Amino acid sequence: MRKCARAWSFLFSVVVWTIWESMNEKVFKDGAANVSQAEDMVCFRVAWWFKNLGKGSSNSITTLIWKIKEGCINSTITKSRKVVEWVPPPNGSFKFNVDGLTRGSPCQAGIGGVLRDHKGKVLFLFSNTIGIHDAVTTEIMSLAKACFLCLGKPELCGKIIEFVSDSMLIVSWINGRGIKSIKHFQMIYDLHNQISSIDHARVVYCSRASNSFTDMLAKQGFEGGREILSWSVF
Repeated sequence: MRKCARAWSFLFSVVVWTIWESMNEKVFKDGAANVSQAEDMVCFRVAWWFKNLGKGSSNSITTLIWKIKEGCINSTITKSRKVVEWVPPPNGSFKFNVDGLTRGSPCQAGIGGVLRDHKGKVLFLFSNTIGIHDAVTTEIMSLAKACFLCLGKPELCGKIIEFVSDSMLIVSWINGRGIKSIKHFQMIYDLHNQISSIDHARVVYCSRASNSFTDMLAKQGFEGGREILSWSVF
């Protein structure tokens, strides 16, 4: 990877772009600047450029992200960091963060998700556009896709999986706190059954600040970018 000078030449621009986005999130959306999530975004974007340039083509996007993190993130600055928004799951379990994005109701929508293990290793990620939907439907569909993908992966059978969403409304509905939307009742009912079919699975809420990497994947889908569906080796 060190020989890929063209890809590495983009690194400065990627870092500046990511910092700019993080600052906009903080200033205009009352979010929190998050170093850990910004690092994830930088790694994702550099890995994506490697793939598009034909470098490291034998590796999946997720494998490239992990290699970049291993080479770049173990710095003195990172080790001295005291606050990390994303909290890894317990040893031997997995955390699947998801998000959906739409700029209207209804409007063009995109979804994204990232599966990590207890070490923070990115095992899988997805990003794609889903057509025109309202915001609630979009969030539901992001969770539904994550569940569907997990059900089709034998390596995850019997494992503890925590599905994480920054939509408090959807999380409360799935956890049985009352569905007040007739329009979305059937979707929530089907999703609840889907999650129940996965051993040791649960759905929990997280803040937007700790879900910004997944938000970036949803934006990729929202903007009509090429669909991303990439598994790493377990």
